[in-house]
Amino acid sequence: MKTMNAGNEETSPLLSRLIFRTVQPTDVPRCHSIESSSYPPDEAASKSDLQYRQHHAASYFRCAFLIDEPGATSGDAGGYGHLLSVTGCIVGYICSTRCNSFTARSLKHHDPNGKYLAIHSVAVDEKYRKLGVGSAMLKDYWEVMERLNQGVVEGLKNKNKVRSAAMVGRGGTSGGKKSALPMEKIVLMAKKDLLAFYVRNGFAVTKVSEIVHGKEEWFELERRFSVQSLGNESKECYLIDAFVDPSEKNGRSGNPAGVVILPGPPGVDDDEQEVKQMRLVSSSESLEDMQDTEEQESPVKITARGAEWMSAVAKELNQSETAFVWPLLTDATQLHQQGQLLINGTTFSSQLMQHGDEQPSPSSPSSVYAIRYYTRTGVEVDLCGHATLASASVLLNHAQGTKGQEQLHQDEVINDRITFCAKNDVLYAELLTTCSTITSALGSSSAHASAQTANTRIAMNFPWKNVSPVQPGKDGRDAILDILSRAFFGAGAATASNPVVASEESTSAIAAKFRQFFNPKDPHLAHHVLYIGVTDGKEDLFLELTEEGFDLLRGINVNHSALCEWAGYSRGVIICCSCGVSSSELSGEKTSTTIEQPCVDFRSRFFGPKVGINEDPVTGSAHCALGPYFGSKLNKTVVVGKQESDRGGLVECTLKPEEGRVQIVGTAAMTLSGKLSVPL
Repeated sequence: MKTMNAGNEETSPLLSRLIFRTVQPTDVPRCHSIESSSYPPDEAASKSDLQYRQHHAASYFRCAFLIDEPGATSGDAGGYGHLLSVTGCIVGYICSTRCNSFTARSLKHHDPNGKYLAIHSVAVDEKYRKLGVGSAMLKDYWEVMERLNQGVVEGLKNKNKVRSAAMVGRGGTSGGKKSALPMEKIVLMAKKDLLAFYVRNGFAVTKVSEIVHGKEEWFELERRFSVQSLGNESKECYLIDAFVDPSEKNGRSGNPAGVVILPGPPGVDDDEQEVKQMRLVSSSESLEDMQDTEEQESPVKITARGAEWMSAVAKELNQSETAFVWPLLTDATQLHQQGQLLINGTTFSSQLMQHGDEQPSPSSPSSVYAIRYYTRTGVEVDLCGHATLASASVLLNHAQGTKGQEQLHQDEVINDRITFCAKNDVLYAELLTTCSTITSALGSSSAHASAQTANTRIAMNFPWKNVSPVQPGKDGRDAILDILSRAFFGAGAATASNPVVASEESTSAIAAKFRQFFNPKDPHLAHHVLYIGVTDGKEDLFLELTEEGFDLLRGINVNHSALCEWAGYSRGVIICCSCGVSSSELSGEKTSTTIEQPCVDFRSRFFGPKVGINEDPVTGSAHCALGPYFGSKLNKTVVVGKQESDRGGLVECTLKPEEGRVQIVGTAAMTLSGKLSVPL
């Protein structure tokens, strides 16, 4: 990366004889001659370096051609065929390649979709220096790159308008060269004596470079394009309280989630996106034939650049989870007419898309969206119930309720139903108009019930999760009881040879709870722990306690790092118990009304320090296991759970074992909406 020998310039009549054009293969020797005479040997590019840049990044390799005949006017020689009739020579050039990070390694290769345009050389022949040639080249270079970038952005906008037609069918593209993504900025390095020259030409100094190039110190500069990227346009974003408790009178309940609505997968250009979109299996094609093709990929697979952006946005919004949603199929009717949905090698019949026992009908399709989830620490998780509920409420209710505004793909939400394609699962959501087990008994006394028009009740169809017992032993049950003891009481759990002794640092109240929870006379410590298991895929640790034991853990400052020490689960810790009281009794409220409060079947808490969530307010996905577990235990097909975090919330579960699905119903309320302007 070298930019020198172009500064301290004055204007000259010479400039009227300059024509700017792209460098051709036959121009490389002349450019190399200028390069060699302009830089020390340890900084100069080799002839093969320039040949590589001309071959792979020709659009970004431009030169200043000086016409011999006096009186000629300068102009853009992009179509330079007419130059065959004139004589002259190249007196300077600028060459660049694209990259996604400004590092020595990334500068060795050209990435056609790189977000940075990195200038390697701004070089002027020694005889023509300090005459304004360098500034003239930079002015031409900037104008051409701006037009090029604007053209890419406009092209992507036009393609987005007709994207839905390209998504239907087997997938694939119309052929031809893949379009590049727009660029964010031009970057370069310069030595100290040339900083003023580049600042005069529109660049800003950012820092001393960490890249070692030769023996001298270099500084990094940049100039941002006026239109950086189609993906950098402002996007709709929302904060939604999911799984709110309608009996809470102060309105402070539920789990807040961020929702960001995108036009397509972040960091993927349209031609690539069309290849990776949802594929439909026709009735005449076998699954084996589909699995033999090379195109089989998840429709929500995105680039590393897109994943980095979503992670950064999730950190910025600072919610327990933020969901990113974009449409996959806007005319879902063909899905029901043609066959099945294929995701990660698994087919899902179109009947499942109907969310029940209805027969597929072209008149009642559901819209199809991709969805990805990130925590406040930027960690991606496979599934998040409350963020799914929040996303569905935005698309199904708030989008349709804002008429006249161009937002949220209003025309793509069909028939109050949505299909979400998550990383490894297909999820279904439906806007409900009938009362649920939770809300049927509330009447008009509840603050939430009196404002149901502002809230949204959503039924979601999630995968069924089983719970398997953890075996006894020092690496199983004993280890789990040990981390549970240290997490809540600051002491090690007892074993037959190691009785429990409360930590000296524990307060008297904690010590009393400790002695109640862990009986030192019981070597198996089973007094309040009824069941220890893990959910499918060893995702969550599952602990059922007695209700007394569950209450003993309330009001304690938890040592969350202790919960991370057992390696037998990957996501979170579910602590739960059976329950037979109303929601208001659990919250300690006293009501003078005679209206029945919703009955709660089980209580739970969810801790996820491994994914950056110390305690989750309400965890919809945990109920994929909680619902089936307590449904079997209580012999019910519909169970209601109350998650008892600081905010708390209610989740209704309808069990469908024959389908291997759990219908999770919750209420969502929008608290904030706005525009997101984090650059992609």
